[in-house]
Amino acid sequence: MRNRNSLFITSIYILFCLAFLACSGPTIHYLGDTYPASTSVELFYDVNEVKKEYKVMGRMTNDKFIEYDIELIKNKMIEKAKLVGADAVIFYDLSAEDIERVGDGISVKAQLIKYL
Repeated sequence: MRNRNSLFITSIYILFCLAFLACSGPTIHYLGDTYPASTSVELFYDVNEVKKEYKVMGRMTNDKFIEYDIELIKNKMIEKAKLVGADAVIFYDLSAEDIERVGDGISVKAQLIKYL
């Protein structure tokens, strides 16, 4: 009986942890300069689309996100770009990777730019 209760409690704990991780979404990593927060950012998918003069203020990526939702990753990156004061985001790399014994994960990379 004791083993059943222990197994049940462990199962509930694992399910709770997985639910928490699923709700928190991907972690966004940023390396670069910070400016006052922006209220909006422009989105680009190719550096040649940017018509204004700019400087690259930083780069960001996400953790390899399992059971991913690409729109969630994109939205989290846009939030981070606003927080650090970017004028625009250039998404430039998207790659999928098989993570051993877990499934596939996705990595998105972006440059944050500040207009001159």
